[in-house]
Order: sequence, then C-alpha cells, then structure tokens
Amino acid sequence: MFFTTLVHQYDSKILMQIAYGRMKTTYNVGERVTNTLGKAMIKDEIDYIVDAFAKAGKRSKESRFEGVEIHGAHTYLLKWLEVLKILII
Repeated sequence: MFFTTLVHQYDSKILMQIAYGRMKTTYNVGERVTNTLGKAMIKDEIDYIVDAFAKAGKRSKESRFEGVEIHGAHTYLLKWLEVLKILII
C-alpha cells in the first residue's frame, strides 16, 4: 500500500517536494552555516542533476502523488540554474 492511498481515503490531495540534496550554496559565495565555498559545475554534473529531478518526478507519479513541488528558493541550486537559463536564452 502506498502512503498516498491513506491520504486519498480522505478525499485529499498530496504533493511531493523534491530538492537537490547536496550543499545549499552558490559558486564563490559560500554557505552561511559551514563557511565552505561552492564549486563551478561542469555540464555533465548539471545534466546528471536534471535527470535526477526527472526521475524523482516519475517516482512521485508512480507513487500516486498528484504533483511535485521543486524546492528552488534562495540559494538552492535550482534557483541558480533558473538564473543561468534566463542568461543563456
């Protein structure tokens, strides 16, 4: 039985939140808690992360979630990929 099945018994909806699981930082700015610097990513690393988000979304669908929320606020990696996409376009 899926966890989502329990939620659906009460005629409710449920979403999965997904986020990049490594350190929350930006290149050459640093992480506020650990005082460590990030590093520039190469294209293969970015492609790997994009693929991982796609797979997480697919698993969420297979687990009967109604949708996903991709956490990308503030200094999380996805926010910076969004900025880069705007700059590239």
